[in-house]
Amino acid sequence: MNHALTHKKQRISNVTRTNASSNLGMVKQAASVRAIMKDAHQIRKQQSDLDQTPLSCPTFVSLTVNTQAPSVSACRDRCRIGMGCCTTPRGDCGATDTGAVMKGKIRVPEGCTGELALMQNLTSTDRRRVLNGGNRECIRSTDAIQDGAIPWKGCVVPVIASGEHEIISEDCPNIRLRENMRSTSLSDSFKTFLLWKPTGTSSRRSIANVSWAWSATATRSSQGQDGCTDQWRLSNPTNTDGDGTASRERPAHGSPTAQNYAGGCGINEERNK
Repeated sequence: MNHALTHKKQRISNVTRTNASSNLGMVKQAASVRAIMKDAHQIRKQQSDLDQTPLSCPTFVSLTVNTQAPSVSACRDRCRIGMGCCTTPRGDCGATDTGAVMKGKIRVPEGCTGELALMQNLTSTDRRRVLNGGNRECIRSTDAIQDGAIPWKGCVVPVIASGEHEIISEDCPNIRLRENMRSTSLSDSFKTFLLWKPTGTSSRRSIANVSWAWSATATRSSQGQDGCTDQWRLSNPTNTDGDGTASRERPAHGSPTAQNYAGGCGINEERNK
């Protein structure tokens, strides 16, 4: 009996040690989770502080968008309503002084090197068209989406020396005027961002942005005419230039072709730049 009692006490002692060890493991695990959450909170706070802290490298100088009045014209053999007719090849910087001309400028001290670029958001759009049969179609959105690629049109400016550096590009938003259309109207708002990527890093960060807009209506005046401008009449054209400011605002990212808006309209107008 003494032997059995001793064996039973030993088993109880082993269970006690096992439970204690298990409880200790759970305590350690909980402490580890709390530490991870604390670190994550600290990282978010540091990122928030970073977003509010002005960059000393580079120094923002200016960001402007100068727009051309909308018109009905033929561009690359297509009749359309739009702003200008951009001809600068993708992958190249520069502008042909047509459409919306974007210019960003920075100043850097010695030792501050990186890459300057642009990107754009379509912040709102309201595009409508009436077909020959009377059907009405549209695209409407007030949610910002990425417009085009990053960097914009593949244009980048390497910064390897101190001084002022400028990046120039263009945009020619438009709607193609098709034979099956009776009329079309549009109102687009954009926000263009100036991006900086320091040497040795893979991410770009916004250092400034500028807002600009345009709107217009085109109505078919006659059919069977040879000329684009003879078939369509322009009305209510507006264009708004932009003068940007330094900002760490983060642009919206996502598919630049996501234009399937809700509301029963659900068609994809094309934007040929």
